[in-house]
Amino acid sequence: MIPEVIIVALAVAWILGCRPDRLADAPVRHLWLVAVPVVGFAISWALCWGKLLPQGSWVYGGLHLTGSGALILLAVLNRKIPGVALIGIGVALNAIAIAANGGFMPASKGAVATVFGQDYLHRALGEPHFRGSFMNPDTRLWWLCDIIPKSIGPAFWRGVYSIGDLVMTVGIFIAIIAVSRKPARARRRGKA
Repeated sequence: MIPEVIIVALAVAWILGCRPDRLADAPVRHLWLVAVPVVGFAISWALCWGKLLPQGSWVYGGLHLTGSGALILLAVLNRKIPGVALIGIGVALNAIAIAANGGFMPASKGAVATVFGQDYLHRALGEPHFRGSFMNPDTRLWWLCDIIPKSIGPAFWRGVYSIGDLVMTVGIFIAIIAVSRKPARARRRGKA
């Protein structure tokens, strides 16, 4: 969903006469925090597929929540950029669902089957998962979990999303438009 939103936001920015190249000049502070979830994902992937830790280990959930915490901190530090507060709220909603469910984001089996088919669902139920799980009767805060199927668009953009994902994508859209409308800092100083 996020790649589509970025492409649409860049197209809208261009139509509105904005300058998408200004995104490179966005005044983002502490951007290095993005590395925390990326490194956490890489470690989780290596541990899971290398069979170094069993599926469902608290380590996976801890890495997942640490990455979410870093992204929430990044949003708080950059909240003055339009849209970033919504990105932070979306990440926080997902983090709440993840924390309530043992460090994993549960997905609706019905939504997964709607998007990818029953065969895919049956295969996925038997595969190792280190960031997500499937909903069951014990799932907490199910309405914050991955329950929204998106089955239109190219296959690599299809998926099952949460309310937090939707809030996050609205924030990304707003941020791209807002930042691409503002003159770069160097250009503003030159006009002053």
